Amino acid sequence: MKTNFILGIMILTLFSGCQTSNEKSTYDDAQNNFDTVKFTFTSFDSIELPAQLIITPGSKRTVLFLNGSTPYDEKGNIGSLLPGNQMIKARQDFYVRFIEVMTRKGYDVATFSKRSFTYPHLRPSLDELAKDAYQFIDALENKSQLKDLIIVGYSEGSRVASMLVKHTNANACILLGSASTQFDYVTGDWKDWPMGKAYKRIRGWNDEQVKKEYEQWSDIMCSLQNMDEAYFESEYKTSNPHGFGFAPWESFRIDRAVQFYNPTDDLVQSGAPVLIVIGEKDLAMPMEFARRTYEDLLAAGHDAQFYLIPDEGHQYSKYDVFAVMHSWIEGEEDLLSFDDTDREIMDQYEKITKITTAISRLSYDVPNPEIDTLFLQAEAISYRIPDRWFKLALVLFNNGKLEESFKAFDFAADPDFAIYYAPLAWKGHILDIQGHREEAIEYYKKALEYYPGFPVQHDHWGIVLTEEYIKGRMEEPFKGVK
Repeated sequence: MKTNFILGIMILTLFSGCQTSNEKSTYDDAQNNFDTVKFTFTSFDSIELPAQLIITPGSKRTVLFLNGSTPYDEKGNIGSLLPGNQMIKARQDFYVRFIEVMTRKGYDVATFSKRSFTYPHLRPSLDELAKDAYQFIDALENKSQLKDLIIVGYSEGSRVASMLVKHTNANACILLGSASTQFDYVTGDWKDWPMGKAYKRIRGWNDEQVKKEYEQWSDIMCSLQNMDEAYFESEYKTSNPHGFGFAPWESFRIDRAVQFYNPTDDLVQSGAPVLIVIGEKDLAMPMEFARRTYEDLLAAGHDAQFYLIPDEGHQYSKYDVFAVMHSWIEGEEDLLSFDDTDREIMDQYEKITKITTAISRLSYDVPNPEIDTLFLQAEAISYRIPDRWFKLALVLFNNGKLEESFKAFDFAADPDFAIYYAPLAWKGHILDIQGHREEAIEYYKKALEYYPGFPVQHDHWGIVLTEEYIKGRMEEPFKGVK
């Protein structure tokens, strides 16, 4: 059986006051409990943005994390844009791991929702994103919850961080990315293109391949300088020039600005020490750009350090990045040293990875005698990946494990899961089979309440979870599958 999430979209990659609800919750992981303060703050142009601060007992530092180019919220989710500017959420592993690991390592972690997530019709500039971050810092100060500030920018966030830091009293700035892909596409030559060198190094491309790629990039980048935003939004964005795609949320002003932005002056003006961490196999912000930024900082006499992570890509899937950041902040000479906390976290993530791999390999059709063990292992380590729980729940159901399946659907029923309504509907299915009709109807009602406007299709069973289908289950009980 194949289960499809029909989302209707393909994602193509390429200063005022504070209002707060003082809502508090507890952030749990396998080892600790942290207080999470959730609030909203007012941006420089008077819009409200959600934010959160995870407070670690005994922490002396606040880490402000600025994520990449996709829309993102304050909790570790990125957004995908459906037609009509409808935003749906999806987990981004590095974002979630950053929040989890840095709190475990003893830092307060501050995050906020990007304006293009909260207000999907907005297409911000880099400057606006930096101003939003400044307002967030101001809000933390007003709430007396800002400690020694460390600004961390990932991918596009490295650009925002470098623009922001000179306006703050940050103790340090960490760039998980080059903060620059600056190149003069008008007068430049493909032989000098840093991206081309990365293509040769990582992909093994020859000169002809690099030259063709450069000509296509150059055409796009030069075109962006000779059009207005209305044309970009209405026609050019969907034209896929040379087969390159622009995501629906892509910002015209950012795409134009990245050709010219050099972070060196902003970072030097800040006076804050800078750590640049880059993956050896990063093609989004290649090492060639990151090393150029580092060498420019050294030439300007700035306190900067460069760290290359072998065999690492743009997503920072290895644990090394966390040990490197922590060691640098603590002033240790060996930047890749693991302490007991690191080893505990690495062991936890190894278990998570094994369970994720095992669930991904599960067949819907073949009976699995070890399915009970896998479920218990996931439950024991507080496994928290909703889409994998959803698949495990479906396989458990297909293996006749209704009680375990119900629990697994419960774990999948995370409000931040794009198809939150689907596990709710399936819990209704199981209750119907067990003869608990009134409870089943309550779950169908809740599923309808959270129906996002797109269905989930289960090909093998011929079931499509639509609004009409769920309404039908409220009228007629679910009787099982063929």
